[in-house]
Amino acid sequence: MPNEEENTIPSRFERRVREMPSRAALVFGNQTFTFDELNRFSNHIAHQLLGAGLMAEDRVGILLERSVESVGSILGILKAGGAYVPLDVSYPNEVVQRLARDSGLRFLITREAQAVAFRVSGAALLLLNDADKWRNCKHNPNVAVRPENLAYLIYTSGSSGKPKGVMVQHRSVMNLLEALRERIYSRYSRQLRIGLNASLMFDASVKQWIQLLDGHTICIFPADIRRSEQLWKYVAEAKVDLLDTTPSQLRYLLGGTTKTGTTPPPVVLVGGEAIAPEMWESFQDWRETDFYNLYGPTECTVDATACKVSDLREPSLGPPLLNIQTYLLDKDLEPVHSGTTGEIYIGGMGVARGYWQDPGQTAERFLPDPFSSVPGSRLYQTGDMAFQVGDRLVFEGRKDDQVKVNGYRVELAEIANTLRELDSIQDAIALVSEQQIAAFVIFKPDAAVGLEQVREEAARSLPYYMTPRHILAVRKWPLTDNGKLNRRALLDLVRSTEKSPASERAPQFEVEHTLAGIWRQVLGPRDISYDKNFFDAGGDSFQLGQVYEIVRDTMCPEISIAEMFEFPTISALAQHLSETAERVSARDSAANRASRRRMAVANGEKTRVAHE
Repeated sequence: MPNEEENTIPSRFERRVREMPSRAALVFGNQTFTFDELNRFSNHIAHQLLGAGLMAEDRVGILLERSVESVGSILGILKAGGAYVPLDVSYPNEVVQRLARDSGLRFLITREAQAVAFRVSGAALLLLNDADKWRNCKHNPNVAVRPENLAYLIYTSGSSGKPKGVMVQHRSVMNLLEALRERIYSRYSRQLRIGLNASLMFDASVKQWIQLLDGHTICIFPADIRRSEQLWKYVAEAKVDLLDTTPSQLRYLLGGTTKTGTTPPPVVLVGGEAIAPEMWESFQDWRETDFYNLYGPTECTVDATACKVSDLREPSLGPPLLNIQTYLLDKDLEPVHSGTTGEIYIGGMGVARGYWQDPGQTAERFLPDPFSSVPGSRLYQTGDMAFQVGDRLVFEGRKDDQVKVNGYRVELAEIANTLRELDSIQDAIALVSEQQIAAFVIFKPDAAVGLEQVREEAARSLPYYMTPRHILAVRKWPLTDNGKLNRRALLDLVRSTEKSPASERAPQFEVEHTLAGIWRQVLGPRDISYDKNFFDAGGDSFQLGQVYEIVRDTMCPEISIAEMFEFPTISALAQHLSETAERVSARDSAANRASRRRMAVANGEKTRVAHE
């Protein structure tokens, strides 16, 4: 571990600034921040927060588009002694406001457009602008940040039906940095260009951007590129050496290598969900790429285990990282025998402080560590099941209803709870069918709404990756012979619905016909329903990224990726595109009229002068 005085994020970053001020720290498109420029920008943020009264461990929200400023704001918050709370501009307004309220934000760093759009209350606004005042801010703030201080508060899906804010300290983040260097980065003798692929809302982003602290260059991927098959091309053009991704995203990307003529970068870190045996085996075909499998919950600071795929013939979680301990225990918290399945418990320096303002959940999942001699040590109960072979763990699945869908951690109870809060819903259940979320609802007797409205209301309250792809109504819950919920019967209902003929109708507009062709181009030949959600039609978020690129390039340059999720059916998107075209046409016509008036006035003035 580093010296105690360097065991915080700001102190380690400032050391790198002194050592390599002119080296590229952040790259986003054509924009680059050197380490010195990034330090000056983060100092500017820190001094503004301190001047406004920021106290140690105050929570500061970040509501910004992906940019060098978003990462610079993180460092500025940490330099000032605060803890950052990331918020995503692609999320529904209600989700952003709920997380902002729950975290008790003292300040919110954003731009004027986002401030107006999201209207987050209760936090003082720090609005970024394009002025270059930060370039003169070379003095680091004189703030005593300690290793035990809170670094960030990141929300995960909660089994109680509401998101849980995980509190992680500087000490744990710095241990992650040292552990990844020992297990992975020390194998490479040069400074790397590392892709910032994950959303800042997810803890995977932490292990990506903290590599700044070891002098690596971070390349921030644009939002639309992250969800498209053009990512490989972007990685190659940006000369990215290391990509951190999920198996779902990687499967999609590897499948497109032949079409794009590209290959994976030299190093690929894979995490977020289990790697299927066939994918593990396929990694051996890419001899120029080193693949690593990483595992760990948010509550244990991103990663707890890691292994190089080529070192093992079958999927494995690998041995624990530096200063991390893993245990397989039974229901009585006793170690299981070798080869016997047990629940994974994690101890050591990665264990988080606990859940924000939830001592009950914290006490339930963060337990006293009976195997440690260090006072106050705790174990985190993961809910993941595994068995041990040698020094490595082999993952077997989840103990509860928490699942990973396309790399995202999802508590099904949170989805069901959101649906139950709707005025029309009496009860709800959420399940997973073939990596797709399916929700089942029982309407109240006096309900006067349909399933499409339920879907729209759910989409306003849930992130897109948690919005059910299937929502079906039942009159009562099917039960097994012993009186328990018959989940198999509900999932069979999903499968039978998928096999039923699509409710095809003739397109009302030419734009619908064009969109249907684009869907078939991306999804393959199939019947297309103009009122069916893209995900219900079998698509995933990466394929929606492909549709977005085609729509943007051929139909509507003004459209954003967020609007693709907001209007997921052909009919809704067609209507939106038509309205957008009308607005653009009206705007252009007004601009043309104004231009003609200016020319007429100018010509009139010239004529008058000539006559005089």
